[in-house]
Amino acid sequence: GRTLSTLHFDNVENLFVQLVGSKEFLLCPPGDTGKLVDGRLRKAYATWSPGPDGRAGSFARSAEGLSSEAVLNYAAYDVLDPPPEYAERASKLRPVRVVVRPGEVLFLPFGWWHQVRALPAESGLCASAACFYEPFFCRFQPRAWTEPGPVLPNPKYKKLCERLGLEADSDGDCGDEPTDPRILSSGG
Repeated sequence: GRTLSTLHFDNVENLFVQLVGSKEFLLCPPGDTGKLVDGRLRKAYATWSPGPDGRAGSFARSAEGLSSEAVLNYAAYDVLDPPPEYAERASKLRPVRVVVRPGEVLFLPFGWWHQVRALPAESGLCASAACFYEPFFCRFQPRAWTEPGPVLPNPKYKKLCERLGLEADSDGDCGDEPTDPRILSSGG
């Protein structure tokens, strides 16, 4: 069908393959993160309530389900129709539109913002597949933070960096655990 996934980024690398129909991607580079996140969006949890027959039921949200944890990988506003308080930020975004058609593959690196709109085939179908990979770069993001953490080499690739002879740069060793005092003091 005609689905829409609002602007967000994933914490993995993604090889996205379109099978039937097409998908339109609105992409923004990781450097736009500061223009998209404001730390006010919170995670909300729903509770399943079974119906009287024990099978049918529904999810319900309540004030108790609102977390204090900030959502930092979804845009704080609709980038296609930003409210006045976000208009200036939105005008500085660097969006690119891409349509992925059947048989085509799109590589989405870690941290790239993407909004995805389904463009069904004449049959009404739209299907895709994705292969996810551990990213070379990652963010160490303690739950208490309300702003995105630094992008660092993933510690899982430390041995690979050593084998390749990659030297430490001014920010620290390739794949080392983070040394940012904000991360260390928050238990992240």
